[in-house]
Amino acid sequence: MKYGNDPSQMACSRRGIVLGGLAAAGGAAILPGKVAIAADEAPKSTHTWLGLGHKQLYNFDVDMRIDAIPDPLNPRWLYFPSLQVNFESHDEWAHGGVQWAGGAKKINWGGGSDGGYGKSHDGKEMRILQQYDWSVGAWYRYRVWRVAKDETGYNRWLFTIRNYSTGIEKQIGTLRTVSDWISGAVVWIETGYGVACDTQPVRISWRNPVYRSTTPGAHVPVSGTTSYNGTCTGQANTNQWLVGRDPLQWVQATNTPRVTPPGAKLWG
Repeated sequence: MKYGNDPSQMACSRRGIVLGGLAAAGGAAILPGKVAIAADEAPKSTHTWLGLGHKQLYNFDVDMRIDAIPDPLNPRWLYFPSLQVNFESHDEWAHGGVQWAGGAKKINWGGGSDGGYGKSHDGKEMRILQQYDWSVGAWYRYRVWRVAKDETGYNRWLFTIRNYSTGIEKQIGTLRTVSDWISGAVVWIETGYGVACDTQPVRISWRNPVYRSTTPGAHVPVSGTTSYNGTCTGQANTNQWLVGRDPLQWVQATNTPRVTPPGAKLWG
């Protein structure tokens, strides 16, 4: 899923989902065997938009922890806590994070552009999907860095994940953009492919977002703004809330009453 730069528009550019060999274009999703998913089980998401106090970003980092997730996990379900960065031109964007998808623990670093969903501006593949044995209760650091230009003049953006428990940082790979700079960032938890509003809840903690730009130093986002996408209501809704400010930490959760409305500032 790709989300645009404007949280006031619910941040949703629903071009479709391409994940683990499954594709849906919106509405009811179709899985192998032609099993239709009802609208109330279609992908839904909770987003925190990270306000930037600088331009010309070449890096964005944030910590993520899965505090709770259904057990056992249905093989057809999707859970995707992701950091997404949007770039300055050609509708370029990329998202990275761990997943439960296709019945396995994975990590996804993928994106798109005006060349298409999952494609760079010149139509080349823009998606890396790998097995990754993530753990509930462990902190991970997502990192996006511009590392080099390739022989065609495109910028290469590296996604890495660091497991704080082991100290191991894994380089997932690079994606290509025409853009030189990151222009926006958002973190979200997306669920779908049969995950209903009242499915056992998932809870994701986010912490310590930092970015770097041509202005020297490591900078903290000046604000965190809420938005939501989906059909849940009542006691089985989606929600997010601030936990602390030093460092910044907040939570996104499913199957819980909505207390924080869309468009609210968690900080800033």
